[in-house]
Amino acid sequence: MSDEGVLDQARQRFRRHVLAEEKTMSDARPDADEANAHVDATDALVRQWAADGTAPTVLRPLLADEHPAVRCAAASYLLYHGAAEDAEATSESLTATSGIGLMRSQARAVLMAWRKQSW
Repeated sequence: MSDEGVLDQARQRFRRHVLAEEKTMSDARPDADEANAHVDATDALVRQWAADGTAPTVLRPLLADEHPAVRCAAASYLLYHGAAEDAEATSESLTATSGIGLMRSQARAVLMAWRKQSW
C-alpha cells in the first residue's frame, strides 16, 4: 500500500472513533464508558502519530472534514502537538459556526486553554 493509502487509513480510523464518540454521547441513552473508550482510542492513535512524527501529516487534512466534530478534534490535537498554523483558524471558525451544538463550545474551550498554555 502507498504511503498516502496508509495515511488515509489512519485518518479513517481517527474519523470513526471521533464520530462514534459523538454519536454515543448524543444517543437517547448516552454511554459514557463507550464514549470514553473511543476517546482513549483516539488519544492512543494521536500519541503514536506524535511519536512517529506524523501527527500533523495525518491530522491537517481532517481540518477540512465535512463533520464539525472531526474538524474540532483534529484542530484540538494539532494545537496540543504544536502544529497550530491551520488548527487555530479552524477552531476560530468553529466558534463562529451555528448549528453544530457542543462543538462550538468545545472549540472555544480548547482555544482558551491553548492560548493560556494550560495543557
